[in-house]
Order: sequence, then structure tokens, then C-alpha cells
Amino acid sequence: MSDSPFAALAPDRPLFAEFAASVPHTMAVVAAVTDDQLDAPTPCADWDLSALLNHVLWDAAAGARTGRHAPVPADASESPDADRLVGDWRSAYATAGAAAGDAWSQPGAWAGETSLGGGTLPAGAFGTLFLIDLIVHGWDVARATGRPYAPDEDAVGAVHEWLSTRAEIGRSTGAWGPPVPVPVAAPPLHRVLGLVGRDPHWGGEGTR
Repeated sequence: MSDSPFAALAPDRPLFAEFAASVPHTMAVVAAVTDDQLDAPTPCADWDLSALLNHVLWDAAAGARTGRHAPVPADASESPDADRLVGDWRSAYATAGAAAGDAWSQPGAWAGETSLGGGTLPAGAFGTLFLIDLIVHGWDVARATGRPYAPDEDAVGAVHEWLSTRAEIGRSTGAWGPPVPVPVAAPPLHRVLGLVGRDPHWGGEGTR
């Protein structure tokens, strides 16, 4: 069993239904991005929309492979630095996103361990991290492009439950920024965003 602090993000039940329900919402906002929006600012301080989308495409490809518990590729095809906004990248994302959804929608995907890059963790930890990215980056893309976004409520609730006691683990590695205060009575999605360093009312100036 891994002794990485991220291992604590493994849920006590597989979130396969929540993962499957989240994929269509993010796929919809990514599919609607127009070419003239690619240099738009995003809630991710260091990324314009093209950089964010490159990460979203990486999430989908790496998530699909990790969810299948397949070996890490020996070449550079899974490098997070690769430019994935080439050719018909929207169709590529649709294919990879569906594959990630299919992989993590299987209860068995959340059992045992799987690897990403140079690290091996309980599969549930990676599944949770990819689910967080799926929901939060879907919101990022929607905010950057001015589109509506209403992710699955059960998935948001599950992510909020775990982040409420585990967000500091991600902050300690730089995965998430400092928390943004959000009222207790705010919608669950807003509370999730605050926990990972997003201002739910962002309107053009990047936070993390």
C-alpha cells in the first residue's frame, strides 16, 4: 500500500456512478469551445483556455488508461506537457473522455492500485483526483467561455464530502490553491470550488 499522502483521498466506496454522471457535463462545455476563445483567461491563474484544455485532454487520456489499470506507456505519449490541441482535438476529447468515463464507471476500477507517471496509489485515490478535476475543470471551461454548467449533484456532494477533510493534502503539493472563503449556505459546487482555491464568482481574473 502506498504511503503517499494522496492515498488518503481513496474513498470508502467506489464513486463509479458519480464519475459516469460527471463526464457528459464536462464534455458538453469542451465541445462548445470556439477557436476564437482559446486565448481567453480562465480561473486557473497560470493557464489561458488553450493551456487548460491541454490539461483537460491529458486528464481524459491518462484517466482512461489509469482506470483500466493499464501499464504506464514507455514513450512520451502521456506527457502532461504535450500539445494536444492539434487536429480534431474536440473529437479526440470526446473519445478519450468517454473512455475515461467507461473505465471509472466500472466498480472494479476503484479496487487495488494503479499507476500514473512515476507514482502508484490506491486506484480510488486516482479516481477521486480525476473526478475532482472533471468537475472543477468543467466549471473552469464554462466560466472562461460564458456557458452554463450544472454538474451532477450527487458527484458534487461526494467530492465536497471528501475535500472537506482532505483538501489540505492537495494544497501541500500545489495541486490546489489556498482556500477561498465560501458561505456555509452556498451551493455545494461553490463550496467545492472554494476548497480547491476557486472564487465561485470569478469573472476574468485568474485565481488558481
